[in-house]
Amino acid sequence: MSTANTWSARQTFNGGITGALTGNADTATKLKTAININGVRFDGSADININTLVSRGRVTALRANAQGTSGIQLYEAYNNGYPSPYGNVLHLKGATAAGEGELFIGWSGTSGAHAPVHIRSRRDTDSANWSEWAQVYTSKDSVPGVNAKGNQDTSGNAATATKLQTACTINGVSFDGSKNIELTAEDLNLEQTVELAAGALQKNQNGADIPGKDTFTKNIGACRAFHSSISTGAGNWTTAQLIEWLDSQGHSITHTGCANVHGHTAIIKLLPILAVELFILQVALLRLWVIKVP
Repeated sequence: MSTANTWSARQTFNGGITGALTGNADTATKLKTAININGVRFDGSADININTLVSRGRVTALRANAQGTSGIQLYEAYNNGYPSPYGNVLHLKGATAAGEGELFIGWSGTSGAHAPVHIRSRRDTDSANWSEWAQVYTSKDSVPGVNAKGNQDTSGNAATATKLQTACTINGVSFDGSKNIELTAEDLNLEQTVELAAGALQKNQNGADIPGKDTFTKNIGACRAFHSSISTGAGNWTTAQLIEWLDSQGHSITHTGCANVHGHTAIIKLLPILAVELFILQVALLRLWVIKVP
């Protein structure tokens, strides 16, 4: 046929038809021109598997309350508003709720070096703004305030510590908790108190310069030793004369209360009938004895 013809009923052609056709075919063996599905070529002649997430290219970072596309998208960061100039962005958003989040993984400017990771999100209301980017720290990152040894400058209270960062003083003695300290009487401001106490009792080891010894011994309920003699109504007697007189009278010295026994390092001979007792009286404070004549 050399001219156009229109048939109202179905026709059968044994030799086939050659030429351009318009309209839609009910079926086809394959697509005339293959298409890409997530980067995988498809022409309908065979099944395909989509194993990768294809990047959507350099998408400018979303700001304020701007929403992204539902599902999972991969963006390329290249001086377009992300935490670091270069990197990849994984964007996630559900099909129903407006909440979404993003993970940014930077590219290092040095071959083989570590690059930072950041995250952010926005809540599930249309008016909600995006949060600030927050860095995810790894063992390769340098955390602000932390040196290579891991000593961290933090606020709050540590459970334990090797020592105080700033030493304090305890009564003028520096203390940082790293070692024990000792406080002297001078550190405790007790030096004068100790001196006054020493002066109230004695100024040297034997108490030779204590003033008013008789008053002192009386006040503490003790006695002290004298030397050479004892004063009586009949005059001064030596210790030997006193013992001799007591012996002649059949009397003795008995321990009953308080009196003064004279004699410096003297040996006093007590004669209660047959018994003889020896007492050596020292210059130090002694227990008190009284002469009792029956």
